[in-house]
Amino acid sequence: MMVPKTVGSNLVLRWEQPQLNEILETAMPWFEQIAHEQAGRMTRQPCSNNMKMLLLTFHMYADTTQDSILPPPFTVDDDGNPLHSWRVLVLPWLDQVALYRQIRLDEPWDSEHNKQFHDQMPAIFRCPASTLGNPNRDTVYSMVVGDAMIGVPNGRGIPFRQITDGSSNTILLTERKTPVNWMEPTDILQEHAYLGVNQHEFGIGSEHSGGVMTGFADGSVRFMREAIPPNILRALLTRAGGEAVSASPYVEFMR
Repeated sequence: MMVPKTVGSNLVLRWEQPQLNEILETAMPWFEQIAHEQAGRMTRQPCSNNMKMLLLTFHMYADTTQDSILPPPFTVDDDGNPLHSWRVLVLPWLDQVALYRQIRLDEPWDSEHNKQFHDQMPAIFRCPASTLGNPNRDTVYSMVVGDAMIGVPNGRGIPFRQITDGSSNTILLTERKTPVNWMEPTDILQEHAYLGVNQHEFGIGSEHSGGVMTGFADGSVRFMREAIPPNILRALLTRAGGEAVSASPYVEFMR
């Protein structure tokens, strides 16, 4: 029989047989772990949907160029100074043409004119699980910037053909541990990314339990676990390193 019993402020049902109670108590941590993992998947899915759409905008942007060139992490002025983030460049493919046309691309992102758009961030740039930063302006979606990355800091962007490691083996977007203004031409530096997931204040990281959402150049989204070895992470970040990657234990495809 099952009999009611109060435990603190809760009313629970317990089996009268002591042996069965012991079995249930032993299994309870396993049930709790399963429930925790399921809850984590549910909070990750909306973030995955956002990232899939952002990856699609990269492909649509590239389709408009003669050499299938991806958006650069940021544009630059004549002196090489950063002007605008890739997030501004993909606005037309997010049904944000009106906002895009108001932004002065020949002025820095924080000019007097452009400052008025800092708190007009499209909702897709905000991870639903984020609690840090200003919800109207701060994003965690980021490229990784470096000469060996897809995000080469030359202000021009690279063509798909330069991703010789394969688009399914190369990270295009990820989440950053510290949010930034969505218009700011700031992304994760290569050297910070190499340190691992949730290892550096300005590196790869997220508020998702156990890992981070990553978007690959083929358009797929995968949940990358914190335990990923540094050599595999580096292989997935570089676009032309020539590494043989076997990362299945550390990345989970998102639907």
